[in-house]
This record gives sequence, structure tokens and C-alpha cells, in this order.
Amino acid sequence: MLSDESPRLLQTQKSIFLVMLMITMSLSAGIVELNRSPLEDANDVAAVGAGCTFITRASGEAIYVDPVNGSDAWDGTWSCPKATLSDALNESSSNDEIVLYSGQYHENVTVDNKDNLLIRAANGARVVFDGTQSIADDMGVSWTTADSDGIQEVILPVDGWQLFLAYDEQVPARWPNAQFSDESVFNRSYWAEGTLTGSNNAYTIGWLTDAGPETGVHTGLNETINATGLDPEGAIAVMNLGSFRTNSRAITDWNSANGTFAYDGTGVGWKTKHHAYFLEGKRELIDSDGEWWFNNANNRLHYKTPSGQNANDLDLRVKVQPFAISVENSDGVTIQGLDFFGTTVNFNECDGCSFTNSTLEYPSTSKRGLGIAGESEDDRWMTRFYRSTNSFVDNLSITNTDGGAIEFQGSAGQSNNNIVNNSYFHAIDWSAADQKGLMTTIYEG
Repeated sequence: MLSDESPRLLQTQKSIFLVMLMITMSLSAGIVELNRSPLEDANDVAAVGAGCTFITRASGEAIYVDPVNGSDAWDGTWSCPKATLSDALNESSSNDEIVLYSGQYHENVTVDNKDNLLIRAANGARVVFDGTQSIADDMGVSWTTADSDGIQEVILPVDGWQLFLAYDEQVPARWPNAQFSDESVFNRSYWAEGTLTGSNNAYTIGWLTDAGPETGVHTGLNETINATGLDPEGAIAVMNLGSFRTNSRAITDWNSANGTFAYDGTGVGWKTKHHAYFLEGKRELIDSDGEWWFNNANNRLHYKTPSGQNANDLDLRVKVQPFAISVENSDGVTIQGLDFFGTTVNFNECDGCSFTNSTLEYPSTSKRGLGIAGESEDDRWMTRFYRSTNSFVDNLSITNTDGGAIEFQGSAGQSNNNIVNNSYFHAIDWSAADQKGLMTTIYEG
């Protein structure tokens, strides 16, 4: 006859047996994750928890990445994803698939010697590769108190060559002034003019004489210098001197008697008509809200905030990398469904590579923000396919660049049969400087 305690004893024994059975099944499964459909919502991956230590990815299975809930100590299964694309690439081989869950990725990785690799967003996921860092949160540095001109300064731990306020680009300090907010940076009327015409031979290559005030635009370079004490030597002049060719050069000399400055004319496109220019690259040019200048000699960023706000209270970010993903020594690589902010991709000597279903906002800008004038036309930090063939670009949105949108570079034998299809481009190449052509959106050659 059973006692009153017998049912409880049987229940306890049954519970212990089930626990031991579950442990045994987990171990006997070879600790390889069962074949299940990927999660639609990557937030659920954290539910597996410590069990991920014992779960491994079966050969041939996709490698999953989740920057929010993943860990690079895990094996990259759908429920136990890795935390970074970098670690997923380390574990990948040719013909593998890497699936990225939603989140913000700040990485600079290279796909090297991995043919037919697919890197894509998970179904329904929003994957953003961010090439900027928060000055306050990521860099952990603070701005000084504003000076009498309303300018604040901060020393960056790394180079930063594009500034964003709440993810909107701020304008590099310049003369004559222009803004992104009203798109006046795209208006040639906001450039100053040179005096040379097709018949007067006012100056020769290596020199430019300012034409004086323009009503509603500026008061003239000489007049501005006399009024403010601006020293133009060392500034960067962005000059449209060659009709469809614009170059940037450092100003090397200034003649106040006739309002003429000098620059190195080597390699400059030149025609005797319609010269226009603007200046960048000096702190003294900061005179409007939202203007900034980065001193690459001491990594000090200078900024005049909107309406005299405290920069320490603002969401300010700087661009710190040109590329998020580079492809080297690999053919047939596909990048699909990823978004990019302040960074882009770079394919080198790739046959049959694809870049599809992606949005790129502020993907590329010039090196003038680092104080570099006259950068090489063959080495722009931009969305680029170098000596690549049979490339397929489809369903992209590329907006807000200083420089072209996409470049396919190489001779006819090195770069050919590349297709750009069903893609959108807006606000491309606002300065038109140091390019192979004026306002170049897509270049091949």
C-alpha cells in the first residue's frame, strides 16, 4: 500500500529523469544545432542564453551575426549568432553565406580569398553599417567653452573628416558661404569669380585674381581680407578653371595689391574662360552656424554650433572610415540588402561581384576635410570597383556625396561588362573637385 508521500516521490523521480534525459540528448546530439528555420525577429536569439556554449554550427549552414544579442564566442547559428561580421568572416570559407540580423554595425572588414561568398541582411532586418562615431558616446571627449566667435573645440582621438549633427551633414568652413540646408552648395552662384576672360589674359595658370564683390553673395576676397584679417595663405582653393574640370590646391602666396593668390598649377585643368572658386581649410573661415574645420596637425575639431547651443549637448558625429567592407582576391562575392551611413564598399579585381538592394547615405566625401588638397583622381575614397569585370549593381540608392557615386576603374581589358541597373542617385558631387569629369555620378574607365 502506497503512503501519501508516494505520488510526490514518483513525481520527483520523473522530473529528475526528464532533466537527465534532456542533458543526455543535448550531449548525444553532437552539440550541433537542429535544422530549424531562421528567426524573423533576431531579438529572440537571446532566449537560448548559456546553452549557446554547447551549440555548434553544422557544416554548410549559414553563419549568423547579431550585433545586439550575439557573441563572438558562439558558433554563429541562427539562435546563437556571432556579434561581428569580422568574426563571421574569420570562420567563413568560399561559397558560404553570412546572414546579418538588425542593428548598427561599425566595422572595417576585408573579404579575402573567399569566392562566391554571400553577405546579406536577414529577412525583414534593417542592417546599417555606420562609418561615423559619436564624439561624446564613442570617443568620450568633451568640447571647450565657446570663444568670443561662438566656436567650440574638441580634440579627437582619431581623424574625422566629415561632421554630422543628428545625422545631418554640417558644412566645412568656407568663403563665400553656402549651406547644405538650402542646397546653396550646389549653386555655382555661391562661388567667387576670377577676372580672366577669353580675351583679357588677366593671369596665367598658377594664379587667380578675384573679380571683387558680387551682390547678395559676397563682398569680394580682398575686401573680406581687409575687413576680417583673414590670411588666405594655407587655405584650400576649390577652383573651376577648366570648364568641365575642377581642382583643389593649397594657396601658396597672396598679393593684396591686386587681390591675386598663387597655387601649384601642375596637373590643373585650365581654359581661358569662366573661372570660379571658393576657399576652405582654415579656422578663420568659420563665420556661420554649422561650419566646422578639422586641424589634422593636432586633431582639434572646431565648430560653430547652431544658435549658440552647447556642442556638449548635441548629437555630433564624425566620419572616421572610408570603407566598411572591402573585397580582395575574391570572385562572385555578393553584398545584399545592407544599408550604409558615412561609409561604403570597395571591390578590387573581382569578377562577377554583385552589390544589390542597398541604401547608401553620405557614403563618400573628399579628403579636403583632412587638409589634403589635390587628392589623386585615381584614389578617391568612394564606392568603387577597381579592375573588376561582370559586376552587377542593382536597386541601390546613393545620396549625398562629395565625389562621384560609383566608379569602375581600369582599362578596357581590366574593367568591362559592368552593369548598373534600377538605381537612384541624388545630391551627387557637390564640389565637383578632383574628379575625372564635372558632376560625375557613374564613371568607368
